[in-house]
Amino acid sequence: MGPGASPVVPERGPGAPGGTGRPARLDTAAALLRAAARRDLPPALARTAAADPRLPARAAAAAGFADSALRAVLAAVLAGRGGERPLGSPGTRTAVAGAFADLLAADALVRTAARGGHLLPGAAGPWTTAADHLVPRLLPRATAGLLAALGADWLRQEHRHGVFHRHLQHLETTVRPGPPPTPPPRAAGEPPDALFTPGGPLPPPAPHRPGAVPGPDPLAGALRMAARRAAGPHAPALRDRFALLGAAFDGLGDGDGDGDPVRAGALGERYALLVSAASCAGVWAAATARDGAGFLAHPAWLLTALDRTATRLGLDGPRPAAPDPDRARLLLAEAVARVRGGLALGLGAAPSAGGRRPAAAP
Repeated sequence: MGPGASPVVPERGPGAPGGTGRPARLDTAAALLRAAARRDLPPALARTAAADPRLPARAAAAAGFADSALRAVLAAVLAGRGGERPLGSPGTRTAVAGAFADLLAADALVRTAARGGHLLPGAAGPWTTAADHLVPRLLPRATAGLLAALGADWLRQEHRHGVFHRHLQHLETTVRPGPPPTPPPRAAGEPPDALFTPGGPLPPPAPHRPGAVPGPDPLAGALRMAARRAAGPHAPALRDRFALLGAAFDGLGDGDGDGDPVRAGALGERYALLVSAASCAGVWAAATARDGAGFLAHPAWLLTALDRTATRLGLDGPRPAAPDPDRARLLLAEAVARVRGGLALGLGAAPSAGGRRPAAAP
């Protein structure tokens, strides 16, 4: 693969089991997610990983499956054919809001890693490793939690929810997590807004240099950047979360756990969670700086994602002991609007594969 070239996977065409050979460029996370929505994932993932390991192909595949599974559940609930719990029930609201927040956090990490290969190639390697380790571990749990929305008799109604179960099975068996990352030293500066702008312009990717030592990691600076931009009634809550997670970043250290593989794995897991949180903060801060409007600039999804991350890290801090019902309602409303509009549930809200719109519940 020559310098600056983009890895490709063959697209599958009608009547051609092996694919048509038309290239699908995977030099951005958006393209990775579109590829993940197709059904030829295992060979495509193998070719992508072999072509350029900087691309978080495993994480993108898991995000694609989780997106499809969540849309399938919401479509079933909206169709209201019986058995599923209504949208207003606490179980459905909590399950959907949690799965949606985890999907957004996963997409933020995937896009940060993929865009980092263009914008900050010296620092992006550990982000890709973090994404491929964390996302295939995180999303199956959140997606399995959506069974609460399908009602108590979901096993007897399994034939009606085949799409959901197929994607859940792919999440649990097809996409395997990669190894944990090794936390690099932290940089003192802040990353650019372009790193966190879904679909924004990118320069050509830098040539891949296998074995290169990663440079200092600036992602902790995204938490400082977001804290500086926080304003309005949610600013105190946001700054509390940014400070809590920033302190966890500062206390992480770097290296391989002094040669202890168990400690190294635990450090890598914490680093991956913190990189995901910092990516979310960067996406929110960049959206706030762009126009301050729209879903990504609203703090509801960010606070939910950060609180779920803090819980997984075991952090004690200024956050609610239970999910905020107002935030859950906002997340549910956004997810429902996208499903009704035929849009995917990632950061970019792109048209979903097929684009079918479910009927509204009576």
